[in-house]
Amino acid sequence: MMTLYSGTTDPFSHQCRIVLHEKGMDFQIIDVDLDHKPEDLAVMNPYNTVPVLVERDLILHEANIINEYIDERFPHPQLMPADPATREGIAEIARAEAGVDGLNDCRTMHFGPNEILVALSLDFRNDLSAGDVEDTVARLEHRIRAAYPQAGRIYVEAQSFASHAAVRQAVIAGGGAGALVRDLPPPTGQR
Repeated sequence: MMTLYSGTTDPFSHQCRIVLHEKGMDFQIIDVDLDHKPEDLAVMNPYNTVPVLVERDLILHEANIINEYIDERFPHPQLMPADPATREGIAEIARAEAGVDGLNDCRTMHFGPNEILVALSLDFRNDLSAGDVEDTVARLEHRIRAAYPQAGRIYVEAQSFASHAAVRQAVIAGGGAGALVRDLPPPTGQR
């Protein structure tokens, strides 16, 4: 049986819980008090963060790695795209869109056999107005759906490259959800 060490207020832990539930897996959850972590957590995960998945001798940490492992190990129902070319194709459409300075992140997940959720983090040009950003997002959604009709839900986050890099670094460093906001650099209008 799989064991998931999970924080009750940790969004990354919740991602793993959702994937395990969607797969209909038999698993055990060990709720971890994030203010008083058990010593064995640091032994399993050098970052001393949750989530951590344990299955026999295998120990995984980082939500994306855990979710990818679960989806590949138990392929039905499939949650992540079987075709990495779809994800890369969507990323290329986003990179090519006028008004987009850069693509920070592109994530896709199957919600069923014919529906893909798309989540994009984009750095928009600094000279765009809010209305211009809305128009850019509308064009982008239209182009993605024209190329990939199974892209039913598309979420776009406007985030500067510097802000995205700071959030990513805070997550990797294990700073937790508070670090995501606290450690962001102040907006400068520069990339």
